[in-house]
Amino acid sequence: MDNDNDASVMPVPWGRLKAWIEAQEQAEESGFNSDPPSKAQVAALSHVVDFLDGPEPTAEMIGKLDYVSELMQLAQNKQVAPPKFEELTPIDVPVDGVFSKRFRTVCYLPAANNKQFPCLGHGLYDGGQAPLWKSKKLSKQYAAKCAYKYWKAHSGASTSSNGGVRLASNSNGNNNARVRSNSSAKARAPSGSAPGTSPSSSTGDLTTVEDTDFYDSETLPSLLDQVKRETAYLKLGYPNFEIWADEESPGAFAGKPVFRNNSTIPADMGHVKGALTRALAKELMAEAVLKFCQTYRKRKEGLVNTWRE
Repeated sequence: MDNDNDASVMPVPWGRLKAWIEAQEQAEESGFNSDPPSKAQVAALSHVVDFLDGPEPTAEMIGKLDYVSELMQLAQNKQVAPPKFEELTPIDVPVDGVFSKRFRTVCYLPAANNKQFPCLGHGLYDGGQAPLWKSKKLSKQYAAKCAYKYWKAHSGASTSSNGGVRLASNSNGNNNARVRSNSSAKARAPSGSAPGTSPSSSTGDLTTVEDTDFYDSETLPSLLDQVKRETAYLKLGYPNFEIWADEESPGAFAGKPVFRNNSTIPADMGHVKGALTRALAKELMAEAVLKFCQTYRKRKEGLVNTWRE
């Protein structure tokens, strides 16, 4: 009887394996892979490496609260458009040689300019992928949880001391009554301004949020630092984030980033409306500016590399 322990094992051709991996990486980075790994190859690789970032997500990550219902109730209490959910295409994930479907859901929050959840800093972090769930129900609850916590963090904080809208308890004790501070007049758009357009700063009614203002967002200072670095690198100039009361949504805010003397920037880039707080409006504008800068930078560097070649 043959003994497998006595048999010689052919050495792994590490050089050819490394070359194959490098070729696959380069093809994927180029955006076109004429010879992608087969399912059998991917299944074999799953015996060696984990395709998931970390352990499988479980119901314990979400908790016992029904975040979908909580999110809908929050929208109803604040009398704003309800969140929207979208089921993304399921992904076949190989685990120990066997493929099984995993699900993803995204939640769009109209009260935050249709911001998508999970997103960077809210259920998704640098270098990591969004959790892939074994059930559609858990996937939807996770997206709702990310959106709910973000919304509560913004709507539950008062705005800066130089005007705007804050939340106050009504006679029933519910935190859905909005009152204006005495100095909020300078956050109103003057009569005659078209909804969604910026009033002239010379009227004195425009609120321009300075970097030293109070923010009800933990992510905003870091976000503004990124915007400063990117705009400086691209020599676009740091924009003024202009914010005013949104006439289409009483108690909410609209705004746009203003770049001085720069025709490179699209006129409608970064316009927001319906933001619950001034800080949220500025955060959404900063995200749009950063996304534009990153796209512009890649295109610019791509042209330079092509010229060099």
